[in-house]
Amino acid sequence: MKRFALLLLLVPALALAAAKKKAPPPAKPPPPPPPTEPSAKLADAMGEKPLALLTGATKVTLYKLRFQEGVRPNPQLAIGVDYERQGNGRELNASELKQLRGIVYDEKTFKFDPPPCSQFVPEVGMLAQSDADTGMLEMLFSFKCGALMFFTAKTAGRSIPGVQLDFRPGKKPLLELVKGLMPQEPAVQALK
Repeated sequence: MKRFALLLLLVPALALAAAKKKAPPPAKPPPPPPPTEPSAKLADAMGEKPLALLTGATKVTLYKLRFQEGVRPNPQLAIGVDYERQGNGRELNASELKQLRGIVYDEKTFKFDPPPCSQFVPEVGMLAQSDADTGMLEMLFSFKCGALMFFTAKTAGRSIPGVQLDFRPGKKPLLELVKGLMPQEPAVQALK
């Protein structure tokens, strides 16, 4: 009888201990909101003109790019000196532009070491324009080597090369954004 009574006392205590062990872990804190402006280090790396053009952009359009060695691009389709836009492109809406800025403004997206590749051949590019006639910003992305290169384009259409940044740390969110913007493009969906 004593064993039975002892057992009756132990069973609830064991059940209570087991319940305490199965309590869910505390919830992870939500991630910080994406930055709305670049850090001083990133602003310095990007350069004053590209930063001003990206910050002031009201229209950003994504294009597939083509490169043919030894062949000059069609002047009406040229982007980044040696490359040519293909198709009509895909204009980003306000939410997508905010998402792009959140990725590009995040210092953790980039490494600030020497450029990641010597043979830069971008697969996609973005043209950023503002309502003010201050020129355009051309952002060319090479997912193969993980590099983003900025070009500033004067209103006459001449592209001036800028800095090349290593975006391999932030490749995943950039790739997801680009693929999400062009789901019908097999070449874009094949990017890795």
